[in-house]
Amino acid sequence: MIGIAIFASTAKCIPLIRSYTTEERYEYKYFTTDWQPAYEIVCERSAYLAPFLSYSSWYQESSTFWLEAYTKVRIEVTSDSPDAYVYLYMKDGDRAIGSKAGTFITPNSGHYYFFFTNGGKSYARISAKLTVTAKLESIPKTATAYINTTRYEVTYITIIQWLMKSA
Repeated sequence: MIGIAIFASTAKCIPLIRSYTTEERYEYKYFTTDWQPAYEIVCERSAYLAPFLSYSSWYQESSTFWLEAYTKVRIEVTSDSPDAYVYLYMKDGDRAIGSKAGTFITPNSGHYYFFFTNGGKSYARISAKLTVTAKLESIPKTATAYINTTRYEVTYITIIQWLMKSA
């Protein structure tokens, strides 16, 4: 009988399951895209053009220059004729990106060039300056999340503790 009492007081044989809720904090990284300011003069080109329909050089293409995709560019134009224009073209497929002066966004990376034209009746001098004003970039950021988690804890009690608890 004494042996049973000693065994009953020391044996851990009855499991008790207790649940509780805890708030856990997680930090995670994600990427967002945003316009990053830039100031980079990519090129400055000029042309001297003959009058329109003079069967000579009333239009001219500039040499090419490289631009990255999703780049915001500003074109500034100076001319001594109101009939002279500058267009920004993408070399692949000869796709027009921007006409005259203004701010434009490049759709793809590649080679670009200026196309100068003169629609007037006299010679024209025209210049164009292209400046990168912003680039669309992926930026790593960190965020914090709080999650409520239910946890379970298993404890063992002796037979005597169980008998005393249930009495």
